[in-house]
Amino acid sequence: MKRIYFLIVLIYLLAVLPVKAQPYPVEPELHYVTVDVETGYDRLVWYRSPSAFADYYKVVVTYDNDNDPTTPTTSGIEIGDPIYVPDTTFINLNTGSQSGSVGYSVVAVNDLGGGNIFKSNWHYPDSTIYLQSEYDSCQGIIS
Repeated sequence: MKRIYFLIVLIYLLAVLPVKAQPYPVEPELHYVTVDVETGYDRLVWYRSPSAFADYYKVVVTYDNDNDPTTPTTSGIEIGDPIYVPDTTFINLNTGSQSGSVGYSVVAVNDLGGGNIFKSNWHYPDSTIYLQSEYDSCQGIIS
């Protein structure tokens, strides 16, 4: 009797549970963010997501809501086209790094098709550093 009950429960679970449950991918970690001083373009490089089912990555420009770079950001916009695995590099041609720091994060995406898209969380953003200096040729001083 116990075997029959176990068999009925097992059949029920197999019928109710989805055939293939796809978890959300693990977020990739940024390796570095840099600015090319000649072009002004931002270059991002990250480590691959440890999830085997990450299909592509999306770069997120993050916004510092409280003007404090030490606190996490809660808003951002995905930019650019998908970067398909195994690529882990993105160059942002439309950057604002010439006028201030720009924060970036990367999300891994598992696209099952038919509108079934699973995205990882963002990692804590990394950012460019905005520096401004002037050279006084009379005094020979950089300020």
